[in-house]
Amino acid sequence: MEKEKVMQDVKNLLTDNGFSTDDFVKHFAKENKTAEKVFPFEVLYEGLVRSWVPLKGQKPLGVIYENHLITLYYSPEPMRWNEAMEYCKSIKFGDHSCSAGTRVFWENLYKSKKIYLIDELLTYLGGDNIDISVRFWTETDCPYPEFPHSDFANYRAFGIYFSHPRTYEKYLHALFVRPVLVLSGLPF
Repeated sequence: MEKEKVMQDVKNLLTDNGFSTDDFVKHFAKENKTAEKVFPFEVLYEGLVRSWVPLKGQKPLGVIYENHLITLYYSPEPMRWNEAMEYCKSIKFGDHSCSAGTRVFWENLYKSKKIYLIDELLTYLGGDNIDISVRFWTETDCPYPEFPHSDFANYRAFGIYFSHPRTYEKYLHALFVRPVLVLSGLPF
């Protein structure tokens, strides 16, 4: 209990002075002479431990970008949209299931130009890089605006291909999927 109070006091002191806990961790990671590398993004490790530096003996689970955990791997094979959404839900961290990430999340990642740093980190951790030539699903539907109340309304969904959103027929196309976990409001 005392440890939690001290940690909360430190967090309050940092935020009162215009710093974040990430600034604090990065500062001491750089000061740590034993750290072989400081990551450009936080990494989530088994045991739901977040770190800016490699943790020996710990298995990495993914890279954290804009409060989203990007998992290390694509699905093992291409699948139709409904199967892809179920596959993502089956990937869990604690009691929390992944999704395919929204079209906006993936677009913002590509537009930010930080994808190259994320690719390098994913590869360093032993994962699949975000290959722009791989077609993969997002969780975002693409309803037909001209038929908003018809069966056609949810026939298409957005995928990403060569860093651009494209629409695909959910039940005809098989694409890969990259599970993502939104970290907002989660305890880790």
